Amino acid sequence: MSKKDLVERAKQITDGDWASGAVGRAVHDAQAAAMAATMAAVSAATAASTVASS
Repeated sequence: MSKKDLVERAKQITDGDWASGAVGRAVHDAQAAAMAATMAAVSAATAASTVASS
């Protein structure tokens, strides 16, 4: 890349909020994974409790 291209790209990166989309998706995915793990644990505990009390 030429120096002019590099300068133009640097302006695009600094002017835009290029990381927020990726960070937002990562946070959302982590929250979804935590919720899924919690629901699986609750379901397993409920099933084990139901079987034990029968």
